[in-house]
Order: sequence, then structure tokens, then C-alpha cells
Amino acid sequence: MTRVPTRFDGRPPGVSSRRRSGAHAALPALFLGLALVAPASARAQLVFPDHGQTRRPPEDGKARLAMEELRDLNSAVNDTARVAWAVRRLRSFLAGDPDSSFMMFARRALVRGLIVSNASGAEVVAAADTAAPLIPDDPRQRAFFFGEVAEILLGRRQEPARALGYARIAHEAIPASLEQGRQLRAVLGTVLGTAYARNGKTDSALTVLREALPHHPDSQRVLIALGEAYETAKQDDQAIAHYVRALGVYLGRDSSVAAPLRALWRKKHGSLKGLDERIAAAAKASRERIAFEDRRYEKPAPAWSLTTLDGRPVASSDFAGKVMVVDFWGSWCGPCRIELPVFQRMYERHRERNDIVFLGINWERPGKPEDRLKAVRDYIAEHGFTFPVVLDHDSVAGKAFGIEAYPTVYLIDRTGQIRYRNVGVTPGIEIILEDQIQSLLQ
Repeated sequence: MTRVPTRFDGRPPGVSSRRRSGAHAALPALFLGLALVAPASARAQLVFPDHGQTRRPPEDGKARLAMEELRDLNSAVNDTARVAWAVRRLRSFLAGDPDSSFMMFARRALVRGLIVSNASGAEVVAAADTAAPLIPDDPRQRAFFFGEVAEILLGRRQEPARALGYARIAHEAIPASLEQGRQLRAVLGTVLGTAYARNGKTDSALTVLREALPHHPDSQRVLIALGEAYETAKQDDQAIAHYVRALGVYLGRDSSVAAPLRALWRKKHGSLKGLDERIAAAAKASRERIAFEDRRYEKPAPAWSLTTLDGRPVASSDFAGKVMVVDFWGSWCGPCRIELPVFQRMYERHRERNDIVFLGINWERPGKPEDRLKAVRDYIAEHGFTFPVVLDHDSVAGKAFGIEAYPTVYLIDRTGQIRYRNVGVTPGIEIILEDQIQSLLQ
């Protein structure tokens, strides 16, 4: 399964660990802006998407056929070219009174398919209501399922009362006392706060959104929702402050509050003088947090010695005095497949320089050495990657660096000190990495 570090904003969506295509070929809108990673402990197990529970294929031939079909349908509901067929097939499958062990998978897939196919809010609600009793009593599963449905309804501005009900269930699924769930609870708080606002419950919206903001200080979604709630509450100074921060978010693309901000600024100051400077200051602070502070990782880089695809030895000492951009990846890792083209572009951009090195450190799932090597070579050839690659199939470098998830990109300065660690795939990662590189090349 995929671990998702919870950072939430209104930027373009990340993509799940399984390849998807089309406008909805991404994580639910609820998790826009979240980093996407594959855990370093990942192994080849049969896992249904968005479920997280490993299941052994049944011995019964008919059941095995049903499972194989559901796996295909789980993929198809996220593919805009196949989703209409998948929805029809799922409805037919469910009408055939399938084995109860497959019911939850099919019901959840149908909800996802209706979302991706832009079905009406009423259809999504009906399917979600039918699936709801089948959702396991697991905090994260309940949070993800109900949170996604609530977010979709809010995004479409449909069924606001039902969206609020789902958002409450999702938020309450993650106890405030659960240490590992605090970030996710804050993400869901944004959805809940927005739902409160859409239902005219401004005080409740402000309470929940203020609780979420410290966890997501550079989230356009949180800042805009707070600004709108403050504006509704006639607290103009607070509305201005949050609108300014929203427009200044580094890599933020949502400019929807520009007009209300100008109106409030002119109302307060009589003109727009000083507004651009205020937004520029907010943008500078946001860039510093997102590109640098949040990713700073000051540690000496460990020494290592590995081999290339052709068996040539390579050691970290070979690159002394140079800036290094080191990417830990695997061909099995879905998020890596999204990130590697970025790494390739950056390598091509800087390949003529002699003061910076790009290096991919590969780890493949356990197997025969020749099979692991073939998997790497085939993947690189298939995608035309030309950046240097060394093999870490015994996890020598991975353990030395303390790799917890793939992909992870380290930036090491000329003195051999790790300066930045970038875990997973996040929106704007190419720009973030370039900013970090330029700071080390100065």
C-alpha cells in the first residue's frame, strides 16, 4: 500500500501508486498537494487499491475469476477512457449477487467510478450510502472513503447537507488523541470546515479551520476557506490577511480570491496601494518554508560503494567537491514512475556542468539477481532514461541513508553534507528541486 504524508493545499493533484490516466487519474481531490510515496518495506502482495488489506487469492476458480475481474475494474474506474464500461460492469456484477467477500470492493469501486465519470451528486450519494455499511471499522479507511465523497460533493457544490454529514464522519474517524492521525485529521478538518461554511455554519467553520491551519500553513485551500469564513463573519482584517497569504502560496495556482481581496483592500485603504508588496512578502515567506525549511535535512552524507548496471564500481568519494542530487528509486514503485521523468529532465538540464552530479540509486524487490538486473535495464530502456544508475540491491546505501520510502531525493553540498531531503512526489517537485539546486550552486 502507499503511505501518504499529509500536506494539503489547492495545487494540482498527485497521482497514486498505480498508473492511471485521464482527468481523474489522480488521488481524490481531498488529497490535492499531498506527497505520494511507496514504503521502503513494500513487497509483492495482492492489494486492492485504496483498501490496504492483503488478501490471498481464493482457491475456488470462480472466486479467483471474480477477484481478477475486480482488480481490472479497480483500475478501470480511474481511467476516463474505460470508466463508463467499468460502471456498467460493476452494476451488473453487483446485480448478480456476488460473494460477500467481494461486495465491499465492488461497492467502493462503483463510488469511485461514479466520481470519475462525473455522475450527479445524487448518484454518488446513493452509491456511497449503499457502500457505507460495508466500510471496515478502521479509522483511516473510513476517513478516506467518507472524506473523498464529501470533498467531491463540495467541489461540485452539490448536496451540501450530505457533504457535511460525510465530512463529520470522516473527521470523527480519526481521534484527536491518535498521534499518527493528527495531520490527516487536520486535512479532514479543512473539508469539514468548508462543509460547515457551505451550510451557513460560519462559527463552526472558523473553529475547525483555525485548528487545521497550523498543520497546513501554506495550504491555499485552508487559507481561502478561512478568508471566506472571516469575510462572511464581517471580520475584514482577518479576511484580508488570509487572502493575502493564499495568493502568496509558493506554486499556488488558485487566484479566485484576488477580486474579493482587492475589494476588501480598497474598502479599508481607499486604494490598492501597498497590496502587491504585501502579497510579495507573503510569497517570499511561503517559498522559504515550502522549498527549504520543510525539506531541510542537515546530516553528513554516508559513504558508500556500489556498482553500475555494467558492474563498474562507483563510490561516493568519486564525487568529492561536487553538488550531488541522489534519487533512491525502484521500477516497482508507482510514485517513482511519476518522479523519474522529472529527474531525467533535471539531469539533462545540468549534464554539461562539471560541478553537479545526478545519480539514481536503484533497489528492486527481492528475487534472482539476474531478474532484478533485467527489471532495471528493461525499465530504463523502455523510458529512455540516460541519467547514471547504480545498484543497491543489498540496501547498503538505503540503510546508510535511512530510506523509509521511495522515491527519496537527497541534495548533498560540496562539503559532503546532506542539505535537503525530498520524500515522495509532490506538486511542483521539479521547481522545488531546482530552487534547492540553485541554492547549493551559488
